[in-house]
Amino acid sequence: MNRTCDFIHPSNVISAAQGMLLSYGIGSVIRPVIIAYFIDVIGAYGLFISFAIFILFLGLFTIIRMIESSKPIEATQRLFKPDPRTTPISPEFYEGIKKQR
Repeated sequence: MNRTCDFIHPSNVISAAQGMLLSYGIGSVIRPVIIAYFIDVIGAYGLFISFAIFILFLGLFTIIRMIESSKPIEATQRLFKPDPRTTPISPEFYEGIKKQR
C-alpha cells in the first residue's frame, strides 16, 4: 500500500486501496483451492512447492513493477507539530490504578 501511495495521485488512494483489498480477497479464496490441488497431485510436499511458486511469482512481479515504474510523486511537506496533550482524566485514572495496587 505504501509503494502504491507513492506512485499515485492523492485523490486516487481510496480506489487503489479498494482494488488491493479486492485482489487480496480473491486471492484468499483461490489460493487454498490451488494449494489443495497441489497437495492432492504431488502429496505432502505440494504445500511447500505451491508456497515456493507463489513467492517466486510475487518476487518476479515485484521486480518487474520496480523496473517499469516511474519516480514517485513529490509530496508537499507540511510542518509537523506533535501534540503531547492527553485527556484531563488521565492523571486521575493513573492515580486510581496506583491506589489499587
